[in-house]
Amino acid sequence: MTQGDDAADVYVIRFSEPAEAELEAAYLQLAAYSFALAERWNSGILAACQSLSQLPRRYPLAPDQTSGGYETRRMLFRDSKIAYYVFYTIAEATEDDPALVRILHIRRSS
Repeated sequence: MTQGDDAADVYVIRFSEPAEAELEAAYLQLAAYSFALAERWNSGILAACQSLSQLPRRYPLAPDQTSGGYETRRMLFRDSKIAYYVFYTIAEATEDDPALVRILHIRRSS
C-alpha cells in the first residue's frame, strides 16, 4: 500500500463548529417546511458524511481546493430536489492521532 492510499484505512469523522451550525440551520429551514422531510434529509446527510470513513478520496477536489494548507474535497449530497455540498479535508494517521476526515462546511448547492 502506498502513502495516500486510503483503501484499508478507516477514518474518524469530525464536524467543525461551522459545519455543525450549517447542518442545524439547514435542518431547521427544512423543518419549517416539513418535519418529515427535515428528518429524512438529516439522516441521509449524516449517513453520507459517515460513509467518508472509507475511501474519502473518491470525491473530487473542491474548486477552491486549499484551506489552511489542506486539500479540500467536495461531496454532493442529494435528497429529492434538495442538494447540498459537504466540504471536507483528510488527515492521515500519525503516531498520536487517527486518520481523520474533518467536515468543514455544509452548503446548499445552487
